[in-house]
Amino acid sequence: MENEREFTQVIRFRPVEWALLVYLVFTGLLNIVYFKTLGATWVHLGARITIFSGLMLLIILQIRFNSRFIDFLRSFYPLATLGYLYGETDFYNNIWHNYLDAWFEKTDFFIFGFQPSIRFSEVFHWTWFQELMSLSYMSYFLMIFGVLWAIYRFNREYFNRSIFIVLQSFFFYYLIFIVFPVQGPQFWFPAPLNGLPEGGVFHKLLRFIQSVGERPTGAFPSSHVGISVILCYLSYQYARPLFRWMLGILVLLSCSAVYIKAHYFIDIVGGLLTAPLMILLTTSLLSLFSERSREWVRTLHPAGIFLFPRRNRNRSERTML
Repeated sequence: MENEREFTQVIRFRPVEWALLVYLVFTGLLNIVYFKTLGATWVHLGARITIFSGLMLLIILQIRFNSRFIDFLRSFYPLATLGYLYGETDFYNNIWHNYLDAWFEKTDFFIFGFQPSIRFSEVFHWTWFQELMSLSYMSYFLMIFGVLWAIYRFNREYFNRSIFIVLQSFFFYYLIFIVFPVQGPQFWFPAPLNGLPEGGVFHKLLRFIQSVGERPTGAFPSSHVGISVILCYLSYQYARPLFRWMLGILVLLSCSAVYIKAHYFIDIVGGLLTAPLMILLTTSLLSLFSERSREWVRTLHPAGIFLFPRRNRNRSERTML
């Protein structure tokens, strides 16, 4: 009995993994409860099994090899699921409401007396400006990994905290997208009002990215702006040399989100106002998920699922959950 306890390995789900699992379970329940309304639910339930299997594989590999590289992959793995899970919000976002764009369009018009997402590109129509806006909008993806990588590289003790704040904030935004479906000007306005003049390389690249990953969802509040504010906060706290750069990119990105017709002006305001709330909520949740990250053993033993021992153990020292 003593030997069995000595060689028993445990799985510790990290806070980012708890955040991913809770989101997968919650949206999976939406699949089950509203399966008649949604349709194609088995595809999305299967995707959850695949995502969970990938997570478990990384955990097992880390226990087996104790590799820093696998440890790094395990930390970033939940972030790698965000593209798919974002697109899924378009699958869920009409459960309770039809699109609310009419209200947002009217709000923008009430504030300005015109539609800023249309007028902006009409007035500033130069190719160089369009390229700047396209590059600024795409820089969002580099910001996420750039800030987190800098924290991992130079302030590693705060890396898991930072990646949890970013990931859980995304999940909160995704839930808002599901409950309050807003497409954004690029989908709501008819052609040619929803388009831009033909641009250069960055404009074409942005259009390609949007054709692959963009869906009529997620306009309000702007998660681009909200997450960028959170990244500014994290860079100020843990990667101070990046902070000024992040502020400049935040300004350009906020302008570009309206310019390329991805967002209404009110979406930008929503992103700015919700970001501090996201920071407060995620830091509060972090302690809860940290508690849940304690040792997770059991249940797999009856199924006969084994974990390989670490390299420094003898072959006979098999570890069973």
